[in-house]
Amino acid sequence: MKTFKKLLTIIAITPILLSSIEASQRDITIMRVAVFASALTDIYVFWQDENSPMLKLVPDFDKLGVSYLQGKEFNEEDSRYLRNNRLALTADWKKVLIDNSYFSISGHTEFMVNRWYSTNKSSQNQEGYIYAITPMFTYTFKDIKVSNYNLYTEFGIGLAYMDNSMVEDREKSTQFQFADSIGVGFKSTNYQIGYRFTHISNLNIGTPNPSLDFHQIMLLYRF
Repeated sequence: MKTFKKLLTIIAITPILLSSIEASQRDITIMRVAVFASALTDIYVFWQDENSPMLKLVPDFDKLGVSYLQGKEFNEEDSRYLRNNRLALTADWKKVLIDNSYFSISGHTEFMVNRWYSTNKSSQNQEGYIYAITPMFTYTFKDIKVSNYNLYTEFGIGLAYMDNSMVEDREKSTQFQFADSIGVGFKSTNYQIGYRFTHISNLNIGTPNPSLDFHQIMLLYRF
């Protein structure tokens, strides 16, 4: 019976996974990584825990924190002027998803406000805001640490809304966007510092669809 339940779980998740893969094939590598990692983690958590594992993903507002990110775009010629500041309220999930002798899988939900601005004074739109909600899975490795800080890696896919679809001279077609993030760093019980890459696009729901790709440094404090 337990094996049968696990099989049903995988069958239920597979259509979501396949549709996500199909969508991600139209975008850059970071989205594929975030989609695959999130989907595989979902399957792994369901496989290991049959006792309503999705309930563990509910934010616990008694476990709050605040995070700050600062970054910029580097890669594309037309994005060399774009900067990003982000402030977020974080809420850890009610329970740890997986905990073994090598690593743990936990997570939190981020309620964030992103401010982007351009140092290019000739651009059509020089400043704007992006509001987003993103659940983040976090793998914490127990045997890899510096002092009291353990190595972690994180990834997540969230929903975002832009106050204006024009970013500098780039028209993004829709104000509704997806925000995909992947990161790495070190964390303790209360503090977390790391690097994060965030990709914002609309999955080609509308075109043109120029992405926003931010390299960011993140600081997080849990109360």
